[in-house]
Amino acid sequence: MILPASAVSTIKRNVSYPKFKGETHTFLLLEGRYFLYPELIGNLEALGHRVVRVPVGESTTSVMQGLLWGLVQHKPDCVLAVNHIGFDADGQVGDLLEALDFPVAVWYVDSPHFVISQSKKGLPAPGVSSIFLWEKALIKTMEKHGAQDVQYLPLATDPHLFSAKPAVLHRECTFVGDSMEYALRTWDKKLSKRGKKVAQEIATMLGADRQIPLSTLLEVAKAKLPKKVQWEAVAKGTWLATAEYRGALVKAASERKLQIFGDPGWRRLLPGVDYQGAVKYGPMLADIYRSSKINLNATSLQMPTAVNQRVFDAPAAGGFVLSDAQSAVEEHFIIGEEAIVYHDAAEMLELIDYYRSHETQRSKVIERAQQRVLAEHTYVHRLKTMVNHLRRRHQAGHEIQQRAV
Repeated sequence: MILPASAVSTIKRNVSYPKFKGETHTFLLLEGRYFLYPELIGNLEALGHRVVRVPVGESTTSVMQGLLWGLVQHKPDCVLAVNHIGFDADGQVGDLLEALDFPVAVWYVDSPHFVISQSKKGLPAPGVSSIFLWEKALIKTMEKHGAQDVQYLPLATDPHLFSAKPAVLHRECTFVGDSMEYALRTWDKKLSKRGKKVAQEIATMLGADRQIPLSTLLEVAKAKLPKKVQWEAVAKGTWLATAEYRGALVKAASERKLQIFGDPGWRRLLPGVDYQGAVKYGPMLADIYRSSKINLNATSLQMPTAVNQRVFDAPAAGGFVLSDAQSAVEEHFIIGEEAIVYHDAAEMLELIDYYRSHETQRSKVIERAQQRVLAEHTYVHRLKTMVNHLRRRHQAGHEIQQRAV
């Protein structure tokens, strides 16, 4: 759906009002199917903002129609997206918003490279977009892709979903997570035999050094594969390395009465483990966290430094987390007091044994971690940070325009 220049000019006149005036704002949310949308909607509304939802389906035309309707009817301050969901590969949505000079905010909670690689034009609407990244190690590479405004914004928790309640500790050790089986099958379909071999090489590199720069991994793919499948090989390699990393840790922890919640792939990868089935994000997961002595965390290798939701959700629910030693854990918590981390499988097993048998110390860590999370790491905190940044950027832009007039 490509609009004629005259129509774009008319729409631009209608949406050239000042943005982010006052204390409350309207966000036009491109809403797909992903875990973060309820948190965004509920917590933006809790802060007094209005959220207008534009459903994202298979058709770019329907997204464009919903977007135009929302812009004209509701006069939002900003278009909001997660992982650029709702932006098409041909760049029509991004080109329109760029032409309208309309503010965009995108929160990435998965690797942006796997998303941008599918776009024919690269990063959509770079001139009007504020990109918020859950992984600070990717800021420089996003700037190389053309992002003009990139901010670090970690994940968080929603205390309404993960609230501390009395619970009976009837699980010794628990792991909740993806085996990566489905992701591996998905990326496998996009790769030739040679592509799969390169992906295995990338997985081996990541397995040896999870801090290896993404640019280095991409260079490996560039040297051996056509451009159109280079990112696919990096993606497959990342998920393969994650599967191998998690599988080894889970297998080691299975000696400690480990229960696994996640996809059925665990049954095939680790026959004989105590597989408990899938679990829905929210109160059901919170109950698992608070009823387990140890909640094991093994971070996806797409995250060199960042932490996932588990390190915030479990303490909020009253659970104890034993996490791998991501540098962001130390950024958010005091290690040894508010967070306990391991560096390898042997240390993981030692810490499982210690905190299973030292209830007082375990309870103190939970209490301190929960206090820290509720004081600093909820989605209300994150969205305040996002909104304040957008206000500063777009109010300043409007003041410059007024002075020019």
